[in-house]
Amino acid sequence: MSAGNTGKRMTLEEIIATYPHQNVGLIDCTPNSINFDTASVKYTDREKTYSELVRMASNGEIFLMYTTVDEDNGGETFA
Repeated sequence: MSAGNTGKRMTLEEIIATYPHQNVGLIDCTPNSINFDTASVKYTDREKTYSELVRMASNGEIFLMYTTVDEDNGGETFA
């Protein structure tokens, strides 16, 4: 099992707190009207190269996002 693949469903806020400033490959995303409510982290950029993550996202295997906080926008989170 990869380090990111804990099998634990997390909210977007929990993912950002656990994997700050990283590319993460998500699976089992439960969508809401804007983004998603919960998802499981399958991979991080510490386990897979960015190119591998992009390829997997292009194939529909994962949803790829970068977790960061835009400090110039009042701390609003962008994925």
